[in-house]
This record gives sequence, structure tokens and C-alpha cells, in this order.
Amino acid sequence: MTIIFVLSVVMHNMKILVSPLDWGLGHATRLVPIIRKRLAEGCEVVIAGSGLSLRLLRMEFPELECVTLKSFSPRFSSHVPQWLMIMLQTPLFLLYILYERWQTASTVRRYNIEEIISDNRYGVRSSYCKSSIITHQLSPLPWRGSSEFVNTVISRIIGQWISQFDECWIPDDEARLSGRLSVSKFVRSNIIYIGMQSRLSAVDIRERDDVDVLAMISGPEPQRSDFERQILTVAAASERRFLLVNGTMTETRVQRGNVTIIGSATAEEMASYIKSARTIICRSGYSSLMDLMVLGRRAILVPTPGQAEQEYLAERCKAMGFDSVEQRNFVLFCEKKLRDL
Repeated sequence: MTIIFVLSVVMHNMKILVSPLDWGLGHATRLVPIIRKRLAEGCEVVIAGSGLSLRLLRMEFPELECVTLKSFSPRFSSHVPQWLMIMLQTPLFLLYILYERWQTASTVRRYNIEEIISDNRYGVRSSYCKSSIITHQLSPLPWRGSSEFVNTVISRIIGQWISQFDECWIPDDEARLSGRLSVSKFVRSNIIYIGMQSRLSAVDIRERDDVDVLAMISGPEPQRSDFERQILTVAAASERRFLLVNGTMTETRVQRGNVTIIGSATAEEMASYIKSARTIICRSGYSSLMDLMVLGRRAILVPTPGQAEQEYLAERCKAMGFDSVEQRNFVLFCEKKLRDL
């Protein structure tokens, strides 16, 4: 039975801890509408995070208290398969979960936290207050070459971690976008579909006429920089005006011929770019797709190499009118599309 997500009326000045995973900006952006809702209800929100995700939430909510709570951020390689890099870093990931538990306990005591909202951080919870986790990854897709036994073990472990929370919030409408990612027989938490969450919803959108192609880059290194170089190669062969949002969360603005490069944008700015651009290029990250669907736009999706989830979502979105191309074929694909760009 589907449970419709309704944020109940809460006590004035109720203190809530909100914490995003620092693995790409999506975990932070989809928390923005939830934080807005809690603030409108009169709650006090404390943000706990690190890296670029914390920087983004500070930009969106400069008036809020922020504390540093480092999260696991995996390292990747252009030469070593991604699944192997993750396997090698698993012990460190488990240590980070223990570290998160310790840091969360300290933060709960310090700020008298009454509720926790964690985005994909398994260690950010407490037995002393209601703890909810936001995730669409109940059943991570198997790595290439892995056995069914290994996949089952991983799904069971993740299910156990999620089940330690009081509620599991899935940012989707009955698996419309997430598909089989949000289905698991191992999760025993109270599963609630909260609808698609986008920081671009309910913002003022100003139409623009200075952007032909919008390219949004995100994700871990070195793939992020590799993708940026490919987009610059495509732009150099085109006369169209490119806006490249490279996800570095800096305030720099660089002009290179027909390409404008910026490190970040406010929700209002990003919504205007997406709504006005003739063509959009981006990763098939879950939060990016939610932003696009909320604004009714489609894009050329380029999954991060080796990320099975993004490959699955890109393939799933083809039926919704999106284009999809592997990063290794991106430049050639765009050369054939230059007249359309």
C-alpha cells in the first residue's frame, strides 16, 4: 500500500538535523525543498555536512546553523574499474559509518535535536529521536561481473542499515522514476514515497535568450574533469552559445569564446537556464533528472562511466523522451548533432 507523504504539523522551534551525503551535489539539492518546508512550519534546522554539498546548502540557507560532519567520498580512477575501487574502499566506508554515529550523537546532545533527516548517510541517526533516511537506492544495481550471491548479500546489508531508521523516504511517485532501484524485500522501515524533490520547484523563473546549450557537470573525479574537457571540445566546433555549470561551487565566471563557465548557480538562476536553454547536456544522476522533470525539460544524458545506476536511469528515461550516450562516444555523437545544437 502506498503511503502518501504529508509533513505533519510540528511544534514551534522543533530542532531538526539535516545531513546530506557529500557525493555529488544531488544529495544536497533535493534536501532544499524539505528544509524550506520545515522552516515554513517554524522549525529550527541545523545542517550537518561537508564539502561541496554543505557549501551548496550554505548558499541556499545562509542564515542557518551549519556544522561539519564529514562523509565518505570515494576515490575513482580512469584506469581501474569503478566496482574494484569501491571494493577496495569498503573498509574505509564502514569506518565512516561508525564515525558518523559518534559525530551525530555529539551533535544531537549539543543542539538538543528532536528529529534527524539523513540523505543516504547510514550513520546519521539516533535512538534518542526520530530518524528518517532519504534514499531511492534500496536495491543498488549489481556491478558488472558480480555474482547473484554477492548482489543479494549487498542488498541485505543495505536493507539492514536502512531498517535501523524509523522511516525511509523515497523521493519519487510510486517508483515512477526510480524503478527497481526503490524496491527491496530487505527493508523493514516504514517506506514513504514523498514525491519528486527539486530545489527548482516553486521558484521564480525568468526567461533568458543568452544560452543555446546548457551543460551541467557533476560527479566524482576524474570523470567530472574528463566530461568537462569533452564538452569544451564540442563547444569549440560549434557557433552556439554554451553555458557550462561545472559543479565546483565557486563564484568564478570565465568566458572562453562562445563558452561561459560558472562554478555554481542559485536555484532561481538554474531554473531559468534549464527552462530557456535550447539543448541541455547533463549526467543521469537521480537529482538532476528530478530537476528536469519538475521543469518539464528533456536532455542529452551522459551517465558517469562505471555507475550502473546512472546507466539504468539513462536507459529508463529514453522512453520519456531523453537522449542517452556513453561518455566515450559523446564527442562523436555531438558532431552528428551540431546542426541541432
